[in-house]
Amino acid sequence: DQERALGDAARLSGYTTTVTGVTYDGAGEVTVSVRVENRDAEPQPMFATDWSLVSPGGHTYEPDSSTLPSTGEVGDTPVTGDVVFRVDATAAESQGDFYVLYKPDALDAAQGVWSFTVPDAGAPVEAP
Repeated sequence: DQERALGDAARLSGYTTTVTGVTYDGAGEVTVSVRVENRDAEPQPMFATDWSLVSPGGHTYEPDSSTLPSTGEVGDTPVTGDVVFRVDATAAESQGDFYVLYKPDALDAAQGVWSFTVPDAGAPVEAP
């Protein structure tokens, strides 16, 4: 795994990927802003389902929605967008340390990991 701070890039399977920011709305919605760059000569597949979110309670959430382009690939131009997760708005699930995971290659165990903290489950949080 490549653990990174928010704003720092992970280099995995020909991609350079960055979590540029995270917001928690205080009611269970987590929005992760991302940037995906392709380092290979040919376009590569890119999907919102490459992302997941692990809650402080240890539950893994799949994306609820995304603003990533629907083309399903990243070529010469970096792709930016938001990946949105809906978590249980209970203190056990939405208060504490969250982990954003990026795993672009199902055959490779490597993944990018970024963390952020929600100190109060009922209060909005925005990280860089």
